[in-house]
Amino acid sequence: MKEVFIKVFDEFLLAKDMKMKSHKLVSYMNTGCASEFYSTGLINEDVYIINGSVGKGNWAVIPWICIFDKDISISATRGYYIVYLFSADMKKVYLSLNQGWTYFKNKYGAKSGKNKIRNVVEMWQIKLNSTLNDFSFDPIDLEYRGNGTDLPKGYELGHICGKCYHAEAMPSEVVLRNDLQNMISLFRELKGNLINCSFEETNNHLLSEYTQNTINKHEPKESNSTFNLDSIIANEGEGSELSILCDMPDEYETSTSKKGKDRNCGKTDYVKKAERQGKIGLAGEYMVLESEKRKLLALKINKEVEHVSVTKNDMEGYDILSYDEVGDEMYIEVKTTADNINTPYYITANELEFSRKHKDSYYLYRVYDFDIDNMKGKTYVIQGDVSEHMELIADSYKVVGRKKKS
Repeated sequence: MKEVFIKVFDEFLLAKDMKMKSHKLVSYMNTGCASEFYSTGLINEDVYIINGSVGKGNWAVIPWICIFDKDISISATRGYYIVYLFSADMKKVYLSLNQGWTYFKNKYGAKSGKNKIRNVVEMWQIKLNSTLNDFSFDPIDLEYRGNGTDLPKGYELGHICGKCYHAEAMPSEVVLRNDLQNMISLFRELKGNLINCSFEETNNHLLSEYTQNTINKHEPKESNSTFNLDSIIANEGEGSELSILCDMPDEYETSTSKKGKDRNCGKTDYVKKAERQGKIGLAGEYMVLESEKRKLLALKINKEVEHVSVTKNDMEGYDILSYDEVGDEMYIEVKTTADNINTPYYITANELEFSRKHKDSYYLYRVYDFDIDNMKGKTYVIQGDVSEHMELIADSYKVVGRKKKS
């Protein structure tokens, strides 16, 4: 990570005096820097997308490296994200929990949008205050004094909290990684609040409107939901008819297409497909989450349902922590598809192993025929070791290295 920052500090101002097209720094920021961050092991590629930029067509005033959560935003123009913002004079870089200024400007106009985004920033600062360690609420200054673009001011306005690193006194790699790890934890906290907070409790209509827009209206609406998990439990006969693809990663188109006018004919857009599947999966989790909350309320069990894949991470082996009718823990994994009951779906090796170790408390909630627009779906529930109920097809292998020659 430190080498990435030093490279930008050392090369960006010199690069701006050259033609942007085919410059090595452009390609490095677009692709190379992401691999450096993924290599830290702190960022799950299934959850986050990393993009870097020094401009498009023209050199940027403020270079940046963004870490996007696929469920919240994949663009710096709207939603929430973690971003490293380099100052215009290349003397410092900020680690910032930030949000898209363009959304506010387009919706409310530049003048009113500034007030609106400040209101949202202040609300999050209040809500996240108890979780912060050494991140600062102080405003950031990107040292841009021109009038050619309002993006630097937008980044400054959207800043919620963060930390500043000076080029002449960059901290160690250990410190940088520790700060990023803490920021990712804070980002998950924001995401958890975004999904689970009672918007009425905030007494802030703008926050309610904006956050709901940010997650593309996937917050479950109870009045429209016909989802009732409490009374739908599958028998083994139903479960045995399903086919699950085991440990199958999302597919992304990474290779360059061959030349020819029909080169895109019939090809799947795997990036859009993965994004769409991710949103459906999260929406299914919302529905189960709300159903479990209503169940505990009806049973008068004074415990809170936790959306673990959001409040902690999605590597725990299950998505939701709930409780049964006697108050015992239920580890719930949710699998959602828009298609029918026979549609294959994916389960990771980690999830499978967790179901084996905790089979007395493990529940797989299968949501199918799911209508994301109306938040409606059918479901059944399997309890216990998934491998005892379902047909598993191993569909990928992990390569750990080359074989030693005998």
